[in-house]
Amino acid sequence: MFFDNSNGKMLSTKKFEQHIQDLLQARERYDRVEKSAELKEFLELDKIVKDDDFQAKKQELTTRRYKDTEEYQKSERLRKLEGKWSVRCYFRRVADPEFKELLKFLDSPDSYKLQDENEWKNDPRLKRLHGIYDSRRYRKYEAMKQSGIIDEIEELRKETSTPEFKKNNAFWANPKRWETTEEGKQDLRHAALLQKPDIRFFIEQDPKQMEDLRTYNLIWQDKFANRQNWQVGQGFSDKALKSQYSLTSQHNANNNGRNTTVGQKGLRIDTRKEHVKAPAWDAQKGFCDAQFDYTSDTLNSAGKLAIKNGGIVMAKVKLDGKVHHSLYLTTGKREIALQLFNTDGKYVQVGLCTRNSQNLTNTGIKGSDEFIYSLVWENRELVWYINNKEVGRMYDTEVPQNEDLFLVLTSFLPKEEKAKTGYMQVSWIRAFKK
Repeated sequence: MFFDNSNGKMLSTKKFEQHIQDLLQARERYDRVEKSAELKEFLELDKIVKDDDFQAKKQELTTRRYKDTEEYQKSERLRKLEGKWSVRCYFRRVADPEFKELLKFLDSPDSYKLQDENEWKNDPRLKRLHGIYDSRRYRKYEAMKQSGIIDEIEELRKETSTPEFKKNNAFWANPKRWETTEEGKQDLRHAALLQKPDIRFFIEQDPKQMEDLRTYNLIWQDKFANRQNWQVGQGFSDKALKSQYSLTSQHNANNNGRNTTVGQKGLRIDTRKEHVKAPAWDAQKGFCDAQFDYTSDTLNSAGKLAIKNGGIVMAKVKLDGKVHHSLYLTTGKREIALQLFNTDGKYVQVGLCTRNSQNLTNTGIKGSDEFIYSLVWENRELVWYINNKEVGRMYDTEVPQNEDLFLVLTSFLPKEEKAKTGYMQVSWIRAFKK
């Protein structure tokens, strides 16, 4: 999950470590956001706003011009009709007191008198009303009334004055009408949630990658705040066996942890020039006391940090000097050495050693730089990486199943090589498990 090498290039250790950290933080954040109430709300709204009917309604309400609505057209028609000079004159006439008097009289049973000269010429009131009745003003009034325009105006006034029309007209006249609807409010909330960093982060992630990240969980890590997870020696499960001893086939004595320090940069094992006398195993003599001109250390995590039946082990390590350095997984019976890395003082090797065989691959990479060494162990397939670059692969049936494999850190100087000083510095070790 960490080792994407699609561009064929090995990342620098700094970039690869940041890549690991980014992935772990992304998974933690993804898991947290996935459980949040805000994401639940967003996903529900996302389904709503992407519905075809929802989008069709939004399209209509956001793109339809107010001028194209019936409400606008009726309101505008009424405005234009009421603005005509002839119409304004008509309504001024019907509002005139004398004209009102005439119209009221014309609506009475005596209206015939205005048609009979003998009736109106001797009656001052009727004569006055007849003057209006026979005027150009009245003829224009009558023509306007008969034109149908006034009926249209009255009908439009009646229709546009209803609460429903006013509500609809105000709605269509509002450029932000969509936001006033229930769907528009849902759309705005969806957009607001989409701008939240956690929501945007979640939807931008590749769900498959997140599932891959969830495949493995961090089961332990050691950043070496102290040395409590490590003890000196070989870590044999049989307590009758001597755990802390040296080999006469090496220049160095294992110095009972005195060459191991813990600091801000992690755990460090120094191989240094130092004359000591120490218990050692000799192939001919067995255990004996021997003289050594160099010292180093061997540490193990038996009973503290272990893994079984597959997983991922990673370690950030800096190696120095023409010293053999190694970090490997083994059992209390020392049946195997599953090398996370092994150096011959120059190049890094990876692979599996058993009591009867040694299957190591020379990576061609010099161990003098700081790297992150990883072993992915799954379904008996073993894959080694240096940073994000695959450097070894094998399928093995000799790795014990259902048995804890703990870690061994060691630095040593074979007798057949010229002795040199150096160190191994381990910043952290992590283990992931399905």
